[in-house]
Amino acid sequence: MSKKLSKILRKIQKKETEREKETFPPAPLYKEKDKEKERRRQRRGGEKKKKATSENDPKRA
Repeated sequence: MSKKLSKILRKIQKKETEREKETFPPAPLYKEKDKEKERRRQRRGGEKKKKATSENDPKRA
């Protein structure tokens, strides 16, 4: 009886791990998405540098 149960449990665990692999892509895909987000941010302007004007730096008037 216990052998049958352990066999069934193993099958169930295999199926669960396969499902997890399908739902959660491997790590490199997340890194690529982060890179895409960073590129989009830069295209939109991202963190803008202050222009060297007399307001920001009196020496550069």
